[in-house]
Amino acid sequence: MTTGEDAAAVPRVVAILSSLLQRVAERNDAAAAGPRQQQAQAVSAFQGLTKPAISIGGYLERIFRFANCSPSCYVVAYVYLDRFLRRRPALAVDSFNVHRLLITSVLTAVKFVDDICYNNAYFARVGGISLMEMNYLEVDFLFGIAFDLNVTPAAFASYCAVLQSEMAYLEQPAAVDLPRLHCCPWPGWPGDSVFRLVVPVLKVGSIIGRKGELIKRLVEETKARVRVLEGPVGATERIVLVSGKEDPGLELPPAMDALMRVFKRVSGITDGAAEGTQAATAPGVCAARLLVPGAQAINLIGKQGASIKAIQEGTGATIRVISIECYSNSRSQH
Repeated sequence: MTTGEDAAAVPRVVAILSSLLQRVAERNDAAAAGPRQQQAQAVSAFQGLTKPAISIGGYLERIFRFANCSPSCYVVAYVYLDRFLRRRPALAVDSFNVHRLLITSVLTAVKFVDDICYNNAYFARVGGISLMEMNYLEVDFLFGIAFDLNVTPAAFASYCAVLQSEMAYLEQPAAVDLPRLHCCPWPGWPGDSVFRLVVPVLKVGSIIGRKGELIKRLVEETKARVRVLEGPVGATERIVLVSGKEDPGLELPPAMDALMRVFKRVSGITDGAAEGTQAATAPGVCAARLLVPGAQAINLIGKQGASIKAIQEGTGATIRVISIECYSNSRSQH
C-alpha cells in the first residue's frame, strides 16, 4: 500500500488506467461463469492458474515505483494493449491475465519510448514472474501486435482523449460501480448507454450555447449526461461524451435522444420540435463519426460483414469502420 506521499507522486494516468482495467476484469470475471479451460488453452501465455493477490492498481503503482517509467509509457502501453487485443478478439481481459498483459505492455512501451530502461530480468522481478516467462511473454506480445510499435503523435493524442473521457466519467457519481466489457471500454455496460461523437472545434459552440444554455437545456430535456471533453492544444476536433441510463418505458433511450440532438446541431439540421418550425433543413450529405471499441466494431460488422451490410441496406447510409490509428493518420495529413 502506498503512503500519501507516494500516492501523490503517482501520475494520474496510472490511476485512470488501473481503474479502467479493473472494471474490465471484474466484468469479464462475472461473465465467465462457464469452464475456463478452452479460453485458457487459447491464451496460455498470459493466462494464470490463480488470481494474483495484488490488485491491478497496486500492481501498476509497483511498476511505476520500481521501473521508473515515464508517464507517456503508460499511454503507449495502453495503445499496444489495444492493438494486441484487437488482433486477438477471443481474449477477454480478466483477473487471470491482466497482470501479465500489463507488465508485458509496459515493458514493450518503455523499451520503445524511454532512453534508459531496466532489462527483462529486473522487470521480471518487479512483475513477480520468472525471467524465462518474461522473455516468452514479450516475444508473444510482439508477434501479437505484429511488431507495430510506432505510435504517431495524432494516435497518442487520440488515446489520451480516451483516457481523459474515462477520467471525466469516473468523476461522476454514477460511474462508481459500472463494470466495463472490453479493453478499450466506453464507460458503461448493459443498462447504461454511452456514445462518443467526434465534432469539429468550430461546431462546439452550437452544442454548448451562450453561457452553456443549450447544453444545459439538452441535459434537462433528455435526462442524459453530455460533456465536451478538452483536447490537445491546436486540435481541430473535440470528443462529445453522451451517456445515460436505459429506460424501457421510453421510445428513444436518453443517450440516443441526446446524441441525435447533438448530431443535428453539429450538422446544421433544424429540429422542428425544438425550434418551432415544421421542416428540417440539412446539407446534402450528413456524416457522423463515432468512437467505438474494437470488440463492438466486430459485432457491428458481423459475420462476413452481414450485420453492417443489413444496416446499410435498411437505412441507405454508408458506414465505414476504420482503426483509430488510420483515422488519426488521415487527419494529420490534411
